[in-house]
Amino acid sequence: MCFASSAQHSWFERPWRTTVAPVQEPLTGRAVASRTLSESDSKSLLAPYGLPFAKEAKVATADDAVSAARDIGGAIVVKLCGDAIAHKTERGLVRLRLTGDAAVHEAAAELLGAARPDDGEVHLLVAEMVSGVREFIVGMLVDAQFGPTVMLGVGGTMAEALKDVVFRPAPLTDHAAGQMIDDLRTSALLDAFRGEAAVDRREIVKVLRALSDCAEDHRDIVSIDINPLIVRPNGSVVAVDALVERTFDGRAGHVTSSVAREPYSDQQFRAFFEPRGVVVAGASTHPGKFGFVSLHNIWRVGIRAKCSVPTCRQRKFSGCKQLPTCLSYLTES
Repeated sequence: MCFASSAQHSWFERPWRTTVAPVQEPLTGRAVASRTLSESDSKSLLAPYGLPFAKEAKVATADDAVSAARDIGGAIVVKLCGDAIAHKTERGLVRLRLTGDAAVHEAAAELLGAARPDDGEVHLLVAEMVSGVREFIVGMLVDAQFGPTVMLGVGGTMAEALKDVVFRPAPLTDHAAGQMIDDLRTSALLDAFRGEAAVDRREIVKVLRALSDCAEDHRDIVSIDINPLIVRPNGSVVAVDALVERTFDGRAGHVTSSVAREPYSDQQFRAFFEPRGVVVAGASTHPGKFGFVSLHNIWRVGIRAKCSVPTCRQRKFSGCKQLPTCLSYLTES
């Protein structure tokens, strides 16, 4: 359960690495250097797996940006990208809703002029402007204990407030990917919504399977982040941004088949994230003690009603069922 809590919070708060950063090697805990690919390189790696990316072109000059915008048509987005640039929005390196040659040329020239020496080699991404009422976040994160885990969550402006995310261990089946959708607390958002069609769940299943398959094929991948995955009014989905993090030297980023331990099953994994109940032995009412911190971490991930504690010295824990012994939980459930 500690993993579930930390994973959910770390996904929304984790800073994307721009050059080289330490990642724990599974089982040994040794630091492994990693780096993020540029957005265009990340998409090139993921596209063969069927990720539905928006139409875009990688160009080097403002004039080329204008030509690319004409080919794409409609409203345009222009971004300054490079291997050392991960926080484009924070640095103001994205221009939205551009129409006409002059607007595209001006934006592209400004972005190229905003490049810094430490950005290294840069380029422009010219893409169609995609908008939608509903957004999701999908990704893959390697955990030192569980290995590759695929994530689906509600995105957009309410993402950090709702923290509605679901994790499953890779490799995923279509059935497991479908269960991830059903297990979102706000899964009703996938139904017909505000005059828009219901989300095509088959497309989300394909996206989740694609991340799982990519992680299995490229074992040096540490993380994949697709944010946002936008739902079009007709219910189809399109990914407009992507970042892939890989180990710097090509070393495997997770447990390989040479390790004796079998990968955790879907049932074992779900026991951590969607337990029928949790018995906290050694729970404490004193802040700072491990029994207090563990109990409150479990409450933070929204399963307080399922939490039980063995009765000990008549201590009371608000919102928790009191049990005479740990074994009595088995007889009651």
